[in-house]
Amino acid sequence: MRTLRNRRYRRRLPALLRRVLYPDALTLHDLRRRTADVVVDVAFPSREVDTPQAAELDVWPAAKSAARARYVTPEYFSLRLRGAKYDPLFNLVTTQSGAALIDSSSTFLPLTLQAWQRRFRTPSRRIEGLCTIFRSVDGNFYHTLIEDLSRVFLLRQPVYREMGTIKMLFPSEPTALEQYLLDRYLPDNIEIDVVGRDQIIEPDELILPSFLTRQSVTYLPQAFVDDLLPRLLPQRARNKRRRIYITRRPGPLGHVRLIENDEQLWQALRTKGFERYALEDLSFDEQIALFYDAEMVVAAHGAGLANLLFAEAIDVIELHAGTLVVPYFYYMSASLGHRYQWWNGDRQHFNASFTVDVSAVMGMVDAALDSPPDRVDNSAEIGDVVIA
Repeated sequence: MRTLRNRRYRRRLPALLRRVLYPDALTLHDLRRRTADVVVDVAFPSREVDTPQAAELDVWPAAKSAARARYVTPEYFSLRLRGAKYDPLFNLVTTQSGAALIDSSSTFLPLTLQAWQRRFRTPSRRIEGLCTIFRSVDGNFYHTLIEDLSRVFLLRQPVYREMGTIKMLFPSEPTALEQYLLDRYLPDNIEIDVVGRDQIIEPDELILPSFLTRQSVTYLPQAFVDDLLPRLLPQRARNKRRRIYITRRPGPLGHVRLIENDEQLWQALRTKGFERYALEDLSFDEQIALFYDAEMVVAAHGAGLANLLFAEAIDVIELHAGTLVVPYFYYMSASLGHRYQWWNGDRQHFNASFTVDVSAVMGMVDAALDSPPDRVDNSAEIGDVVIA
């Protein structure tokens, strides 16, 4: 219990530390309003969309403001900034005045004394021409596939194709997943430039795309989905017959969100035609193909559910360890036309291992099988692009 309380306490620390180490930190929206040296190249207006279940969800604090039956998407835009600096060790961007850019990360800024000191003590190197970045600070399967890759959608707009070569700065060689995605989605005029981690980079101009999603709220613009999926999906018809149960194993962070009665749940699900998978055993191509043919997915909350991107109008049953819903995949399901159900445990922390009420989950499965979901068309929800 002490460990869980300490974790909850540590989750309160970032906001306090950010005020101490980064008193002048600002967002891209702040930067756009306050700085004369910013050029906005492309922007999509915000939209109000239907999220009918959101008002029923008891969500964790980071998503409280979005938990309404009508959700207002963020405005998506991309700008160019002169005088910016990029710290590749922490994927941290600072402005010409030294203000840290909160949108360097999709989650939180690097809150260490080393990150703060490097702004003043690390030698810098200038790079000519136009540059951009891909990684955010907290990188895992979900953050790479959804948050980092979706920013590339803005870089694919015609205004950037007309600017010639753009260098995409990486602190190290792209991971296998990053390389797979960028090989298929990065525009031809953008080149990967591995700059290392021992210098601060000063580009002539830095292109900064905004995140298309908010923290904990993964409502994906249909224009991005329509642009990306033809480059990733199998070139064959779907065979929507696979009922998938995603099991979890201990990982680098230990026993995180493990289902303590996994075998009991699995034995019940298999009577309904489910197959059990540990996604770490599958290649990315195999994960795409698995979800491409999905009819229903049952899983504990986790990054592997980002693969819902590749499914079409399926049933999703997400299992949460704690009493609050972590709503990334509710909003993702709403944007993609999936039908979402959720079950909450009684743990005090969302990363705790937990025991599932098997009868309750099987009731959700039976209800879903009795009434297949309808396909939802969200194609008009991003609005028209505005070229500045």
